[in-house]
Amino acid sequence: IAMTESSDKTSIFINTDIFETNLINILVVLFILVYFGRPLITDILSKRQLNISTKIEQSETKRNEAVAKLTEAKNKLAQVELVITQINQEATQMAENIKKMSL
Repeated sequence: IAMTESSDKTSIFINTDIFETNLINILVVLFILVYFGRPLITDILSKRQLNISTKIEQSETKRNEAVAKLTEAKNKLAQVELVITQINQEATQMAENIKKMSL
């Protein structure tokens, strides 16, 4: 809808130029979205960024804990292997002693 004024009377008519009216409508909608939507979008993105940062920190903490547990398990494995080696050596020694005694 548009208004025109001529020298003697004012008339109202419908603007039928579809490209002009669509451009105006799109600009109005974009302005409204930017003006009213910016705080909402900014808030959503800030919360998302905080959530992602928190999850990254939690993941790093869990990774560090897992690395520490892995190191501890490797140390225990090395100790167990050492004990097994000692037991095998003792068993071999005892077997040799038994052989010597029985001969």
